[in-house]
Amino acid sequence: MPELQRQRRQVAVKVRIKDIVYGRYVKEEGWTPNFVETEEGLKVSRANIMGAVVFRSDEENFNYKNLIVDDGSGKISVRSFEKNDSLNNFDIGDIILVIGRPREFNDEKYLIPEIVKKIQDVKWIQVRNLELDKLNKNIKKSDLKNSEHIEVETIKNDINENSQNKVVREEIREDAPDPNVIYDLIKKLDTGGGVLIDDIIKKSDSENVEKKINDLLENGDIFEVKPGIVKVLE
Repeated sequence: MPELQRQRRQVAVKVRIKDIVYGRYVKEEGWTPNFVETEEGLKVSRANIMGAVVFRSDEENFNYKNLIVDDGSGKISVRSFEKNDSLNNFDIGDIILVIGRPREFNDEKYLIPEIVKKIQDVKWIQVRNLELDKLNKNIKKSDLKNSEHIEVETIKNDINENSQNKVVREEIREDAPDPNVIYDLIKKLDTGGGVLIDDIIKKSDSENVEKKINDLLENGDIFEVKPGIVKVLE
């Protein structure tokens, strides 16, 4: 029985990418899985993240497939060493949910994927951010074992649809005042490769343009294709 317990699959913990990237990687011995310990003290041996694909490796000389995912808090590499891999099914700009095991090589954290699914509605990024904000407020170090986790199969069942829509409409609007003007401008200026942030600032009549761009990035409405170049998620 103890041996069976050691081999049981760990629960996938919903986290932001920065929690993995800035966490402490811990190597265990025997059957105990390695994990990342976050700044809040969560031990994550299987991570559940959601974000936009901002890079895809098409190089054939690598011995693994590679996607880079951005959720607004940071970027992380998702690497698969399987020959017949599903990572080829995703393109830059796709919103994906990844459940995977954190690993570290040369001080760089990355994920080995177990489940990768495309998310059709970008609002799920906003829902995820609100959900994590609420979880972080409720987490206490003495209460970590009782913190809420979620599996990909139940992601749409743990949020009541009506309350979800209300939360997104009311809370997101408060956190990102008047973002639509900048969002629409980026969409208008983008000819396919993204828009320079400097061009957005020059051609916008709005105040606090940089803050509004940051708000859109944090809410998952836009993402950085390259440093200083942003693109609308569609």
